[in-house]
Amino acid sequence: MNYHKLLLDELRFVVYEKGDASLTEELLAKAVTLNENLKSLGYMLSPADMAALAVSPSLDDFYDTVKNMMGTVDAEPMYPGFPRQVMDMDEAVFRFHQAVHYFSTYGLELLFGIEVRRGWLPCPEDRGEAAVQDTVLPEKVIRLLPAQKAYILPLRTILSRKERMTLPERQIVSKAIANISVEEAASLDVRFKENMNAVYAIVFDMADRDAAFHILRGLCQHTGDVLRCIHVLLGKHKFHLRTSQKRFLVRLLESYPANDFRANLVLSSKAARQNILLLNYIDYSVYSRSAAHMGAVNELRDGRLRSWESIAKTMLAIGGDDALDFIAQRPGMMLRMVAWLLRWGYDRNAVVARLAENADSLSMQTLVTNLNYFGKLTEKERADAATLFSVFEELLRARMAGMDTPLRNKKVALAMPDFDLDMSELHCNDKSAEGGFIRSGIAYRLPDGIDALRFFVYWNDESRVDIDLHTGYTDLEGQFHGIGWNQSFRDDGVVFSGDITHSNAAEYIDIDLNAPIGKVNANIHLFSGKDGFKDVDTCYVGMMAVPKGQSDGERYELFKEANCFFSHHLRQDCATVNYGYIDVQNRCIVFDGAPGVRYGDWYAGVDHRQGAFPLRRYLECLMEAQNATLCNADDADVVLVMGKARSEKEISLIDANFFLDQP
Repeated sequence: MNYHKLLLDELRFVVYEKGDASLTEELLAKAVTLNENLKSLGYMLSPADMAALAVSPSLDDFYDTVKNMMGTVDAEPMYPGFPRQVMDMDEAVFRFHQAVHYFSTYGLELLFGIEVRRGWLPCPEDRGEAAVQDTVLPEKVIRLLPAQKAYILPLRTILSRKERMTLPERQIVSKAIANISVEEAASLDVRFKENMNAVYAIVFDMADRDAAFHILRGLCQHTGDVLRCIHVLLGKHKFHLRTSQKRFLVRLLESYPANDFRANLVLSSKAARQNILLLNYIDYSVYSRSAAHMGAVNELRDGRLRSWESIAKTMLAIGGDDALDFIAQRPGMMLRMVAWLLRWGYDRNAVVARLAENADSLSMQTLVTNLNYFGKLTEKERADAATLFSVFEELLRARMAGMDTPLRNKKVALAMPDFDLDMSELHCNDKSAEGGFIRSGIAYRLPDGIDALRFFVYWNDESRVDIDLHTGYTDLEGQFHGIGWNQSFRDDGVVFSGDITHSNAAEYIDIDLNAPIGKVNANIHLFSGKDGFKDVDTCYVGMMAVPKGQSDGERYELFKEANCFFSHHLRQDCATVNYGYIDVQNRCIVFDGAPGVRYGDWYAGVDHRQGAFPLRRYLECLMEAQNATLCNADDADVVLVMGKARSEKEISLIDANFFLDQP
């Protein structure tokens, strides 16, 4: 995908050329008019960016730049008069059309062994030109990104986060690294080790070997990073490296102290076995030039190096405070062992005290993930769930108390009226790989000005691809219903536009928000033509608000990106995605984006159980730990917002990564 489009979708950045002209009333008026026009696209600029754009050479082309990056649905559904045309249709007619369409693709291919590129569709209903749909969702703030920083700033933003990159973020990183200097690349702070994978692969293949060595030596903080790098590169090169590449990796390993090398060889028993294989693949013994490093490898191969894990388990079996003291030397490992330690009979308060002593070393992501997990379990499902929840919340508060954030001792307002904080869940390393500026798990409020939600997909590929939408929902009596190609096509105000089985096609499912519906799972399935969504040239899917009075009657636009709560170009290597979840009675919608359920269970979706640790509780813990006082926006020193900040007083929870990465 286009790099600039990725910046808009993932970071809400738009690149522009900085200008040095004098700001005049005429230029400012032009920028203000541009900003009003941007609102029709669902975006707006902050006052500071309007002033910067007013004196920029990019001013005249800026609107078209943003408009050209908007998502499009370039095909009509099976019934262009959707939804009214389908709601008024006799079921026999709908099923007959469905059968003829299937025969024109799958049937002809089966009978005659020919490739069918496009199947039969019913004659479209001529309803005239579609009227422009009103924009009903609030505008999203976008920020200007100077062209001089178009690569380095997004790169630093993404790699500085201590969380796994999404698939579109990986695309940004791959493009950006290829466009920065060696010194800039060597100075990158990659705070989540798994994110180094994309960096390794690019740097390792650089023609300038000295530059590649310099960059990797700067990125890899210790030998463990280099061993992880080797693991990634062996997989990429199918376990066959050239002699020069092997020499390079051995040289990189031996550029670190021998003690660091020895310690990282045996972090665990499993890692030790894996490292023996890795060192064999790069012919370490052949190219080693350090006796001290080679001695450590010989000890590893002879089984004379004991892993930290094996020592810890031995001490725990013996028991006593010495075992806790030893494990507490590695707080991150101890945090992952909490449940195990309590089952071994260690005192809860003693375990918490040891961890709290090193609270600054604890992973916020691990703490929040555990709180989400144990906060959803009942005592019947796991007897120690409540105890573990209390442990992790106490440790989270201790971790937050030591953080240096702009909230400390300040008056703080929460200005997020478009989101339901009680229904939102803070996803960390379990967030969707599909990305998007607002992460998965955050609940959008459904505004009063909409009658329906529209679940849509547009796909296109050189070959014939069949992609399907499904919704499974419960009515107010708890009865389950399914809408899709092999279920009902309309029921209780949920209506399907018709199943198309060739490329360059669109499908829609509308959900009436006034219907007697409880909860809805919206899923998308790649039925045939490709193995996974990553192989489809275009698969654009999203959830759109339908304004009041525009869900039927006069023909309005079927698609308008400005009214999309979220939309994505699917990239995962799977054939089913649990895309979204709607709580109709509580009027909120959540992007899920998790890879799919097993074949045939699309309608069931996933269990969206409400836990004891929603986003509101997280923010309350944060403010209490920072001694912050909650107040209204007018009296606040700091205003927390979900999207991009519009003023100096505002802080974006997304851009600040919910403070999960504070030192």
